[in-house]
Amino acid sequence: MALKEISVIIPNYNGENLLKENLPLVVSATNFFNLGGGCSEIIVVDDASEDNSISVLKEFKNIKIVKHTSNKGYAEAVYSGVISAKYRYVFLLNSDVKIPENIFEELLKPFTNQDTFASSPVITNINGRISSGSYKVPFIKRGELKFEKWKHLKFKKKEMLNTLFCSGGSAIIDKDKFLSLKGFHPIYKPFYYEDTDICVRAWKKGWQSYFVPSVSVIHHHQSTIKKFHKNFYIKTIMRRNRFFLLWSNLPFKFLLFNHIPNVLPRIVSYSIKFDFSYLSGLICAILNLKSTYLKRKNEPQTFFEIIDLINKDFRRIKPD
Repeated sequence: MALKEISVIIPNYNGENLLKENLPLVVSATNFFNLGGGCSEIIVVDDASEDNSISVLKEFKNIKIVKHTSNKGYAEAVYSGVISAKYRYVFLLNSDVKIPENIFEELLKPFTNQDTFASSPVITNINGRISSGSYKVPFIKRGELKFEKWKHLKFKKKEMLNTLFCSGGSAIIDKDKFLSLKGFHPIYKPFYYEDTDICVRAWKKGWQSYFVPSVSVIHHHQSTIKKFHKNFYIKTIMRRNRFFLLWSNLPFKFLLFNHIPNVLPRIVSYSIKFDFSYLSGLICAILNLKSTYLKRKNEPQTFFEIIDLINKDFRRIKPD
């Protein structure tokens, strides 16, 4: 099945400099895709920017601009872009990510399987170092979600692998499946873990996510978030949202007998290091306990099965 249609969606908030730097690469990639027989569009969702983002965007031809009159955050910016998209396959792209010309052809390959929900590439920093966020091999230890350290692994034949989630900053998703899941869950606002959560929800419906190591992007990680938020706040939200993810997906008995008994030692451990973001995140999560419970009610508890499947796929691949 030929996959020749793509809508690129770029959420933007006060990112005029990033747009100037990276949008030409997006235009180049869409032109390359179109020359190969594809059809594409670029949609920038401006989340009520206060800089000159709109003026910058108007300098580019054939870019669709969706404007928010008030700042609604990442999840709603993505949703606005998705419902405005002309094509079924949408590429979610952060404005601080640099992409190669051939990215669409590579990331569309997993979608020959109609049960594919998302695909994402290798993510590197400007020095070429691979980010562990490219590909997550999850496991549960002492009631906490952990991830295998794989960054030195060389993948034979650059083979696609099942992944727990695809990073929302550079992933192709199936628009129809995304909308059927009602987009990113609002409990994770303003940022972090919303992409993990939606991919887990997709897995529970039998829709896979894939890591595609044959193509890579360059990400200036957190360059936009750190401009507007203090580090303590960022870490607090990250830890709060990890609690949301665990409390939404792990069985009650496991939470009671494995997760909760390990929370207090972690509070002590982090606090000794003068890192109070874990405690702050926990308190914020507890204050939203009702919302977490309501989220659980609508989802079957198959989280361990997903983790086992991804680990089994990972074990197939051996270092060269």
